[in-house]
Amino acid sequence: MDRSAFVRFHLERVDSTMDEARRLSGGVPFGSVRADAQHKGRGRLPGRVWLGEAGLDLAFTAWLPADSFGSAPPPLLAGLAVLDALVAWAGDAGCAFPAGPWIKWPNDILGGRGKLAGILCEASGGVLYVGIGVNLAGRPDARGFRTPASSVRNETGRDPGPECLETAILGRLAYLVENRSDWLGRVNGALAYRGQSVSFMPGLGNGAPVAGTLSGVDERGHIVIATDRGPEAHASGELDTARPICH
Repeated sequence: MDRSAFVRFHLERVDSTMDEARRLSGGVPFGSVRADAQHKGRGRLPGRVWLGEAGLDLAFTAWLPADSFGSAPPPLLAGLAVLDALVAWAGDAGCAFPAGPWIKWPNDILGGRGKLAGILCEASGGVLYVGIGVNLAGRPDARGFRTPASSVRNETGRDPGPECLETAILGRLAYLVENRSDWLGRVNGALAYRGQSVSFMPGLGNGAPVAGTLSGVDERGHIVIATDRGPEAHASGELDTARPICH
């Protein structure tokens, strides 16, 4: 499979590319919709939004059959696609990320100065929707988020432009549909805070925090924390990212 399998749509301004993707996906097995500006994009947790400004951010949602990644967790596969696209672009552009990029479990991409991208995956009616937002050149408003925001330009001095990066990410998503056997090792190799002491809040923040060392991600995509009681695997939750990444 290659990126030409994705039927691409482009809109100037939308509430949410995820909502537009649901509207456009009927009869189109592989597709994507990108918007120049998005003002009601939603995040993984209630109350969090992802805004996109024309020319400064990439906001798009791709869709594909729900079983495209097999048993591999879609947010982490999409994270690999974004990370690979950013690294390849930087190499071609003759610039570099001074630190990172890294995958922050379960659905963010971090640079050395903060959050670069967020991912939201939803499945409905046999379709997997992959919403991706990347801070390209702006100075993102990070209010309400634990992790400071950064941008590709802030990290590297340059940015790829939204259409260019969307094309690259779609290419990596297409590649991973057929080449995902090593996803677990690659995710763990790029995992932010791996091997560091962390504080982790399981679930939606209504449980007791877990303190320990971030061991990695298991084959289900769960985060594994080494604690005094032994290893604990969690399907959902939030990492405390107040400390810098030391890799």
